[in-house]
Amino acid sequence: MPDDEWWLRIAHAFDVHVRDERYVLSRYQELASSTTDPGTRFLLELIVEDERRHHALFEQLRASISGATPEDGPAVPAPPNPEPEHISELLAQTTRFLEIEHGDASGLRLLARDLKPRAHETLWRLLVELMLLDTEKHIRILTYLKQRLDELS
Repeated sequence: MPDDEWWLRIAHAFDVHVRDERYVLSRYQELASSTTDPGTRFLLELIVEDERRHHALFEQLRASISGATPEDGPAVPAPPNPEPEHISELLAQTTRFLEIEHGDASGLRLLARDLKPRAHETLWRLLVELMLLDTEKHIRILTYLKQRLDELS
């Protein structure tokens, strides 16, 4: 178990990040709403969506470390620990989703390469590259879940 100093340091880091995210989010929202260029607004709104999600996750992290009650808002749950009779099916589905996401990543890389010659004429290549980053995130989540399920089986 980490010592009290570690807990205090992590709690402080979560608090600081929540405060900083709140400020950054408001600045992005201001800029997105004030620009008249649709392309700029579109890109900034993509960032605003991510920043909102990051802010909500850090709120959950902060609630988790402080021992929050349900009325304080949702906390991050404990690592997955499904009923033993469900592990086999979850593991099979997780493995299948990993295969799908890896295939999707390959397809997105090829599409991004095909879009490269016209990368400055549209936002398409950038958006495909962003989807690839999301796909890589999904692979990381599913890999974690698979490892956890393997440990439990």
